[in-house]
Amino acid sequence: MMAVGNVGESLAPYTDSDTFLTRDGGFTWEEIRKDAHMYEFGDSGAVLVIANDEAPTDRVLYSTDEGLSWKEYKIGMTVRVRSIVTMTAETSRKFILFGHLGDGKSVAVHLDFSAITSKSCGL
Repeated sequence: MMAVGNVGESLAPYTDSDTFLTRDGGFTWEEIRKDAHMYEFGDSGAVLVIANDEAPTDRVLYSTDEGLSWKEYKIGMTVRVRSIVTMTAETSRKFILFGHLGDGKSVAVHLDFSAITSKSCGL
């Protein structure tokens, strides 16, 4: 699981929060990125994709090892990310990033991580 939040006695505003990940059902949490990030899971969790949604960005980060390490993927334009969705198939490694360009125009970016490894989770 992933979440945006903070460590403390009360929940901070979203813009003052960081991005966390748990690998044990929420018993322990690890801060994986400063600032709030939009995230999505693909291929039953075999691919994690995150993007900073607090400021325009030209990249997403992805992980194929449960968030232990992250690789950068440049999307070729600067976008203010509004959402990331994946296809409905449980083993899909395809995502769509929705956002806005600097001139306010909406954009959808297709992200395909099918070729990053040769094996899928395969339920």
